[in-house]
Amino acid sequence: MKIRAAGVLGFTLIELLVVLAVLAILAVVAFPSFSGLFERNNLKGAGEQLLQELYNAKFEAVRRNDDVHVSFAGGSTWCLGVGTEPTCNCGTSGSCNVSVRTAADFPDVSASSPSLLANSANQFFEPTMGGFTGPVSTCSPSSTPCRGRITLSHAQGGTLELQVSSMGRVRLCSPGANFAGVPACQ
Repeated sequence: MKIRAAGVLGFTLIELLVVLAVLAILAVVAFPSFSGLFERNNLKGAGEQLLQELYNAKFEAVRRNDDVHVSFAGGSTWCLGVGTEPTCNCGTSGSCNVSVRTAADFPDVSASSPSLLANSANQFFEPTMGGFTGPVSTCSPSSTPCRGRITLSHAQGGTLELQVSSMGRVRLCSPGANFAGVPACQ
């Protein structure tokens, strides 16, 4: 009767090093596409956050049965403030008593608006139907008039737009129709 030696199972050191080298190469090749994904998600997150702030402003106007003012300051240190007083200014600490959202939460995302201003006295959601009063702007791409527009862009590329109609409809859209998960601007 022959006795077999118990076989040793496992990987050699060379096999393990080859697998690690292949994984390292795949990680280096995949990293640029992942960084683009993070940038797009950061931009989309900023857009969705501001969209929610504007929805909440409209809701608060109807709930409180009073005007709710919107303040906006653009640039790389942008801010959006919502308050019940016409003196709401997102750049002034404590002047917007409902909410304030700033660029600090979304690095590398800048915002601009040809219509919304830091002075909120003449831009507000009204209580009756939640309509929006503010300076008239042109919304892309069809050049239709809208009451408020905020354009968000990322330092590495990508643009989204928030549009507010006179009826208080707030929407997030992609001006170039090339942003996955966000409808094209109409």
